[in-house]
Amino acid sequence: MKKSDKKDIGIVLLAAGEGSRMGMPKQLLVYEKEPLILHVLGHLKKLELPITVVLGARASMIRPVLTGQDVEIVENPAWESGMGGSMQAGIRTHTDKQGVLLCVVDQPFLNVDVLKDLLEQFDQAPSSTETIVAAQYKNSMLGVPAIFGSAWFDQLLSLPPKVGARKLIRSNEEKVLKVDFTAGDFDLDRPEDWENFRGLTK
Repeated sequence: MKKSDKKDIGIVLLAAGEGSRMGMPKQLLVYEKEPLILHVLGHLKKLELPITVVLGARASMIRPVLTGQDVEIVENPAWESGMGGSMQAGIRTHTDKQGVLLCVVDQPFLNVDVLKDLLEQFDQAPSSTETIVAAQYKNSMLGVPAIFGSAWFDQLLSLPPKVGARKLIRSNEEKVLKVDFTAGDFDLDRPEDWENFRGLTK
């Protein structure tokens, strides 16, 4: 795809959760000798797009890890109200873009190939500003990472704080372009999830 065909997209990495069931901030779990948040950022930075990282719980612990990273950091002081509020804080930094790519920090199998497939689908859509491109997991569920064209920004910004982007994906499923991400339903909620992941990647 020619560079001129590529749409102007911003990235939002949601990293505001407390990780209460994990017993520690998931963002700081060490994978391949670096905090998980930097591992995920490594994939996102390969896209060469502007990145906003949304922090919330334990932001004072996580912010120093991002020192020297070419990202915009925003804090959601109301992170306890739900992921929707954190998502909205990130989207507000990209309202001048044609679309926004939403990612979460606790999908350890996220990789740059999936991300590039999402971008390619979005770039090739006839009316990309009205397009949603979402990952499809092995159980056929749709979710993040997902790209929303700018025509969806108002709806995303008007959702209640407890409601995430998945609500719009589900209610508009017939319009959603899908990209296979079979391991996307594996996320890190509890210590046993982390142990399972480490066992799978040895």
